[in-house]
Amino acid sequence: MYGENNDAIDYRRPQSRELKFTGINLNRFNGPTPGVEALSVESRVAAPTPAAQWVDDYLTQDVSRFFYKWGGSLSSVLIRLRGRYDGDLDQFLLHLVFMLTELASANHAAEAKAKGARTVIVRRRGINILSLTDITRVPRETVRRKLAALTARGLVERGEDGLYYAGPATDIDQFFYALSPLFWEGVKP
Repeated sequence: MYGENNDAIDYRRPQSRELKFTGINLNRFNGPTPGVEALSVESRVAAPTPAAQWVDDYLTQDVSRFFYKWGGSLSSVLIRLRGRYDGDLDQFLLHLVFMLTELASANHAAEAKAKGARTVIVRRRGINILSLTDITRVPRETVRRKLAALTARGLVERGEDGLYYAGPATDIDQFFYALSPLFWEGVKP
């Protein structure tokens, strides 16, 4: 937080429109290789990239103000999610894994259509308890109990193959809409 002279460090982005890159000579760290001449490092000025005004405002704002706003958005989202998942954020985490799996399938289908595929077959991807344990780092028995609760609410269903899938009560648009304050409201200037 404070520099060498107890001066507050300014975490804001420099106001200059020019970005300067200075290369690093790795020989300085590893020592010169015998018989190999070191290359000189050259400084270059990168051209500014066009950006919307709000992006520039966003990047120049005080970091502490940004984290205060984003942290407020995060806490309000988590409070709402706790209410939707019976006060249990582990259920949300497990449901998130299923939502991301569904989203990956939808993205794959959209990419195939964009590449000119006439017929796109979307296969549902199931997940077993052990995989959910590995992904979330939630203990296996806890995952089993949480899946039972999510299944009872229709958010997850167990297939004939023994794998778990997103359930009929799942609405991917509504799910990610609940997280939208983290994507826009929490970061807009």
